[in-house]
Parts: sequence; structure tokens; C-alpha cells
Amino acid sequence: MTLNKFSSTEVELATEVTSGNVLTKQLEEVVESGALTCHKCSVWYPVMDYVPVLLVFSTTVHDRFAQTHAKEFGALKGFTPPKGKPEIGEKAVQDTFTDEWNMVQDNELSFIFTSKDLVELNRQVWLRALQDSRDQFKIVLNVGVGLGQETNALKEAVGNCEIIGVDLNFAILHKGRESVTTPGIQFVVASLYHLPFKTGSFDLVYSQGVLHHTYSTKNAFDAIEKFVAPRGSLFIWVYSLDSHLVQTGLRGMVARIKWGMEQVLRPTLSRSPKFLRDIFFSMLTVLYHPLMKGQVLHGDKWTFQNTNHQLRDLFSPRFAHRHSYNQVFEWFENAGFRIKDVQSTGTYRRLFGKQMDGVGVLGERESN
Repeated sequence: MTLNKFSSTEVELATEVTSGNVLTKQLEEVVESGALTCHKCSVWYPVMDYVPVLLVFSTTVHDRFAQTHAKEFGALKGFTPPKGKPEIGEKAVQDTFTDEWNMVQDNELSFIFTSKDLVELNRQVWLRALQDSRDQFKIVLNVGVGLGQETNALKEAVGNCEIIGVDLNFAILHKGRESVTTPGIQFVVASLYHLPFKTGSFDLVYSQGVLHHTYSTKNAFDAIEKFVAPRGSLFIWVYSLDSHLVQTGLRGMVARIKWGMEQVLRPTLSRSPKFLRDIFFSMLTVLYHPLMKGQVLHGDKWTFQNTNHQLRDLFSPRFAHRHSYNQVFEWFENAGFRIKDVQSTGTYRRLFGKQMDGVGVLGERESN
């Protein structure tokens, strides 16, 4: 493969890009910085640090990219950035999660977990029913990658497959260079509501801790489930209705205090200017860091940046819906999946010494 500093590569879209359909032409070269162009819709999409930005709407990132490469863009007259609109609240979600993940660039932990923890979490708690067939997976879609640690762990947990990791946040752009040296992983910036892939083409679609941060968890589920191939698998993990009630003792008290604060702070912080959020979370981090560092699994690795990141995840996203197992089961069944497994709460406690939160469900699509 060849490596270009800047390359303009034409792509074909099955239909209008605003409908979120598939890129039907594979890139034959590794592009560090460049533009994907769609002649049918006269739109260009940036490639930044090896990461394609395939959003249907334009952002300040597009503006800066065009300014940086103004000379090269002379050859793209007649093409424009994407002209679609973000989904309800999606721009705010993108901004707050970009801020959140930028706090922990190059950090050893992903939330409370090390890389090894994440591998075992997938192998033994979430995807245990797939371990006997793990070598059968050829291509996997990871919806919501954060900074990519979860994607790396997922690849190790499900075998020798190709993984496409998608996220709305721009912090993932800093990890594109790493993905070039990691065989079988490609990161893409895109909305889960407008994924640029062929429906029914993935052996496993996996989304952990993401769908509930959209305007509608159910609509987000419907948007990603269609990419699962016949007899393929779908795993999701979302917040549960009783997440703040399952803990006991000091942890339970802290969980309920955080839940109460969340109800008050989230609506305001998610709509506040970035500089105000930064000031608020800097001050709250100073106050809360000693308590959090003493509670987490890897306190010796826990930094101020981890506390800041965790607090932002609790209080700054626009949406944080909660659901019951019965709700999630119904989504799977109505979409033509059979429930294959649910998360192993006992194994989680054995591995990490605490109660499992959330609703984790693995389904298998019935053959057509």
C-alpha cells in the first residue's frame, strides 16, 4: 500500500449520503490526510490522521481542514462539505464527548478498566456465549469507541477479525496514527444514525455504553441492528433503571448522591459554553478526586484527568436514558433476534469486586 500526505480519492455512494448508506468502493491506499469525494452529491469528506470523517453534517473541523489545505482544495471546485443536519441534540453530544475524551488522551485506563480488564470483561461477562465461535467472526462493527481502548480489547476478545470502530467524538482523530500500526482496526468519525456501511454486512455489531446517550435509545438501537448479518450477533449495554440503587454501603450512598446531582446538573451543563464546563469540572475534580481515587479498582493508576473524565461522563452529556431488561428484550425480539445471553453479574463481581450495573444483552439474528 502507498502512503500519501494528501490525497483526493473518489468514492461512490449507493444512494444519497444523507440517507446514511454504504461506501461501495474500498480505498486502495492508506491516506494520512485527504478528501473523499462523492461526484453524485458533489460533497467532500475529510480524512484526518488516517481517520475518515463521514458525518452527514458540517462542523468547525471541516472549516479548519479546508483552510489548512486550501491549496489542494483548488482541485475540488464544485464540491462542498456535507449539507445534512445533525440529529436532535447530536451536536451537543459531539462537543461534550470530544471534551470528555480529550481529557484522557494517552491515559492507561478507560474509565475504571485497564486493557487487560476490558479483554476479560468481554470474554467472561458480555460475550462469553461467543467464545466457542470466536474464530468465525470476519468483520465486526464497534459503535462508540471512545479513544479506541475498547476496540483493541474487543478485537482480542473475539479473535482474528477486522473491526471498524465508529464514534461521533473528534478525540478519536488523535488515535488514527495508532490504528495504522494495528492490523485489522479502522476508526471512522460518523453518526450511528447515518452509518456509511452496507446493511446486513457485519458478523457482530457491538455497542457498549453509547445508545443511551442519543435522543432515543430505541431509535439508536433500530439504527444499528440493521447492520447485523443473518445469523450474526448484536451486543448492547445501556444504563439500567436501578443503576443508582444496586450498590450498598458507602458505594451505594455515593451512587445515590451522584444520581441526584446528575438530575440537577446535566440539563444545565450539557447546554453551557465550553469554558464554563471546563471551570466547573476543574473545581469539582479537586473536591471529588480523593474520594474517587480511594474507591476505584486501580487507585494507583487513577489521575486527576481520570476523575475529570468520569465527572464529565456523569454530568455533561445531553442524554442519559435508563432502561429495563424487559424493554431491551422487546427491542431484540421485535427486530428478529433471539436472546442468546445476558451479562454475567456473578463473574463481574468475581473479577472486579463490585456489583454489575446496567443492562447487557447479546442477541443472534434469526436467518431470513
